[in-house]
Amino acid sequence: MVSNTHNRPVSELAKSASRAAVDAAGNVVQTAVTAMLTVDLGPQLATAAGAMAGAVTKETPELLCLMLGDRFRRASTMVETATDLAGLTPEEFVARLARDELHRYLLYRAVQAAGTAIGDAKIRTLAAALVSGAIATDPAAVDEALVVINAVEQIESLHLRVLTRLMTAPADPAVDHYSNVRPWPWTQQQLYDADPGLGGAFGTVLAKLRSLGMVHDYPAGLIDYAEDRVQLTAFGEMCTTHLHQVGEDNRPVPKQSGH
Repeated sequence: MVSNTHNRPVSELAKSASRAAVDAAGNVVQTAVTAMLTVDLGPQLATAAGAMAGAVTKETPELLCLMLGDRFRRASTMVETATDLAGLTPEEFVARLARDELHRYLLYRAVQAAGTAIGDAKIRTLAAALVSGAIATDPAAVDEALVVINAVEQIESLHLRVLTRLMTAPADPAVDHYSNVRPWPWTQQQLYDADPGLGGAFGTVLAKLRSLGMVHDYPAGLIDYAEDRVQLTAFGEMCTTHLHQVGEDNRPVPKQSGH
């Protein structure tokens, strides 16, 4: 007999998963993530996403389970990472983010971005930005965290690899004569040689980082006359610093449960 599971309305799917959702969203972090996802997905799908994070239920279409579960896990991992980095209990951390409208919006945007984030580096960067805004009392610092989140949401792991590389010094004797130039400018060839895995995406990656204001060209003639170099902007350096604030921490990113 052919199952009619795919024809069941979302309300029925959410109802059948409601008991599992209570367990999946039973702690403070998961409850907060469910609340933030509700803004985008509606209460039924957000509840179902929490239920599906732990296991695929036979009553629910498998692909829907996997996709919603992935989104919930990624967002939860980001908030858990942020909580650990902040050195606060989950209750304390969520309370800080709930204290006013601007901080609540910061949590919403971070969860929204993390839900579609692939890769630990991106999740770590979002977590560090969330922490910097969560502990801030100056609205300008919260706005800065939001700008970082909005930018990081638009890039992927390849972009983060280039940003990280640009925080280091190239193997280039010419740079030694300009020790006051920070971050270090790189030629495009040096960047490519340092990370051949970028492959044919290299040009597209640089173009995206330029469009977001994370890198700019360091004109030829300021270090040598061969060609323009690529350098982090102040904003690019700020975004990359958020990544390293977590990446250099000894505590690992909480492991995401897989299917």
